[in-house]
Amino acid sequence: MWSISARVKPFIFLLLAILMSSCLSQQKMAKNETAPNSERKIVLAIDSLLKNQQFVKAEHYGRLFLNRYEHSPYVDDVVYRMAYLHVIADSKNPFFDYSQALKSFQLFLKKFPASQYAFACNNWLKVLYLTSQLQKQVETLQRDNRKLKNELKVSSAQIEQLKSTLRDLEKVIKR
Repeated sequence: MWSISARVKPFIFLLLAILMSSCLSQQKMAKNETAPNSERKIVLAIDSLLKNQQFVKAEHYGRLFLNRYEHSPYVDDVVYRMAYLHVIADSKNPFFDYSQALKSFQLFLKKFPASQYAFACNNWLKVLYLTSQLQKQVETLQRDNRKLKNELKVSSAQIEQLKSTLRDLEKVIKR
């Protein structure tokens, strides 16, 4: 049998450890260089579609991505973009809906609390909450404005009626 001296054993062990770790890292790198790179390209394509106002296509590719790559490291990227799609106020965007955006960003934070997009989601939620509060205030002011306009019409009619009565009284006094 082979006899390996005590001095050589640590070097062989170290050499095997380095060889095994390099094989594992190459395997991981190969995995990260193939699938995630193509997945990253899809995310970039979705970005490009959003920038070019092709909202329906962006949403379609986002849905396809989430169905096909549900365990991708880019899932949070796509879910964020799908939520963001709801806040893009553009006449070409059929997905523009603040209430849906609010739900989507809340769900995002539940699913991906440690994501790089968590801070942005929190900011969007603040903006959407403030927008919601402002919208309620606007609706209240509009309702109050309608009431005041109606009161003004009534008051104007009463003033016209009083003017007419005053003219009639002046005619009677002149006689």
